[in-house]
Amino acid sequence: MYKLLKKFSYIPLYFRLYSQTVKIIGISIIARATTKRTGGWLILERGNDAQDNAWHFFKYMIKEHPEIEVRYAIRKSSPDYSNNLKGYEKYILEYNSFEYYRYLFNSDVIISTHLKTYLPEVAISSKLEKTPFKYRGKIVFLQHGVTHQEHKGLIYPKQNIDLFISGAKNEYDLLESDFGYPNGVIKYTGFARYDNLIDFNPKKEILIMPTWRGEYVGYNDTQFEDSDFYQNYSALLSNPELLAILKESGYNICFYNHYEFQRFNHLFERFTGPNLKILKFGERRVQDLLKDASVLVTDYSSIYYDVLYMNKPIIFFQFDKEYFDTHHYGKNYDNVSEFGFTTRRPHEAIDCIISLINNGCQLPPAIKQKSNEIFQYRDKSNCKRIFEAIVNLQQK
Repeated sequence: MYKLLKKFSYIPLYFRLYSQTVKIIGISIIARATTKRTGGWLILERGNDAQDNAWHFFKYMIKEHPEIEVRYAIRKSSPDYSNNLKGYEKYILEYNSFEYYRYLFNSDVIISTHLKTYLPEVAISSKLEKTPFKYRGKIVFLQHGVTHQEHKGLIYPKQNIDLFISGAKNEYDLLESDFGYPNGVIKYTGFARYDNLIDFNPKKEILIMPTWRGEYVGYNDTQFEDSDFYQNYSALLSNPELLAILKESGYNICFYNHYEFQRFNHLFERFTGPNLKILKFGERRVQDLLKDASVLVTDYSSIYYDVLYMNKPIIFFQFDKEYFDTHHYGKNYDNVSEFGFTTRRPHEAIDCIISLINNGCQLPPAIKQKSNEIFQYRDKSNCKRIFEAIVNLQQK
């Protein structure tokens, strides 16, 4: 009886997805009938943001290739629209508007950091790709982080990708050997945002930036407070010894929750103090946080590659490693002890932070050598290489 009732509970969801799919197909038909192929390039992240690889590549295109028509899609209610896209208004499409869909279904190239975010519902995007009404442009996947885990959802042919951009040499080797894409689809160019990681001047900041857990997305406040995630990070953020060292040394902790966990920020704000800040989405650009930081504390987020690119120390706080490896993307192909300091308990992470503060946040030579092996491109030509790869794709 319970199983039957559970199936019935999904009916509103199925109906909503079905009605939206029919709507999108209708828009696709109208867009194709009333608009000529634009020859343009559509660039986006998730429809809400402009600070990742797509944003950097969009700015490069406007500056270096005005001969190509490009548009950036974002909701104008997003903080990133007002903060990061001033002066670019004429190139902006309101995400999920009819004008956006006219461009989506008639662009030559669709360039994004996240797959299937071209439509508000991933399930609709997946269904549409199997119909004659799908978008006609080439799909370029810029990624929003280096693939370093057993990400089964990315394995070919589960994804429809024409050009898969890789940010690091070890990642490229992994994608080529284990993910099954046809020859030439994966290109090691470096990430677009790496063009802006050459020049930086670190401040006395410890950036704590964990990733999300899929199981927690539906949690209420009480459930989240009972989670291992909250218990471990609250123990770290409230530690008296750490707070005393911060005050004495002049260092600040900036805690930046993952996009999916921003709604729980108020539960962390109780730890706010003179040397500890809980940051909201859009308050500071993620890349600015990474450039300003002297040390990164993370768990499994691939953002550690950006910090390694800048040759800064990384602390891995992996209190739930076994759970994460089996319930999220899968095992991590990286031996993270080669990238930074590994910890499993709050007191271990705290000791590591204090030790790094005391030694001036120096990167061990062995980790710097690993960084040099991984990043064979360290220049301001990543966007240029991506552009050339897209042009070559169009010529095929």
